[in-house]
Amino acid sequence: MKSKSLFVFLISCVISAALAISMPSKAFARLDTMDGPLIKAAKKAFIKKQINVILVWLPEEYEDEVRKAFDKAQNVRKFGQEASELAEIYFFETVVRLYCMGEGEPYTGIKPAGLGSSLLLSTADKSLEDGSLKELFKILTHMIRERVRDRFINVMVKKSFNQNNIDAARAYVKAYVKYVECVNKIYEALKNPTEYISSDYDSAYLQR
Repeated sequence: MKSKSLFVFLISCVISAALAISMPSKAFARLDTMDGPLIKAAKKAFIKKQINVILVWLPEEYEDEVRKAFDKAQNVRKFGQEASELAEIYFFETVVRLYCMGEGEPYTGIKPAGLGSSLLLSTADKSLEDGSLKELFKILTHMIRERVRDRFINVMVKKSFNQNNIDAARAYVKAYVKYVECVNKIYEALKNPTEYISSDYDSAYLQR
């Protein structure tokens, strides 16, 4: 029971760090997708004519440019459905371009929906909507246990090798290194969340 509580505490540390820090560059890719939070905010601002919804995402130095783009897009919107769609895309592109400039990242256009998404990130977003970390804890707990367990089993089945069998010995060493690296990366993610918590946390640092 004590070990279970400790495990939940460690997972809590990961989530707390992820929510407390700014989004690092590895998570940036998700913000220039059509289903990312930046475009969602821009879409809400455009449809509801509430520019403050998107201004909070951008540095203050770009506020005037955003306002001009917003006003221009709203004026064009009046000329029918096709014009409205073009105005919307123009506004989205302006927002993403300015956001990229603020982050020191190159603007490479708006990406299709789903390109930067993951189950972990979508669940993290939903946890904020629901006001509960239950499902997020469940995914992270399962993810870590599964990765560590698989590597542990792989080491154990190769552990009793014949000392005279070099190939078997090498297979054991390789499995052992992968096991230790996995454990160490999880530890480093907990100790230094700014380096490890990102949009590809589940695919890069805990990769099978």
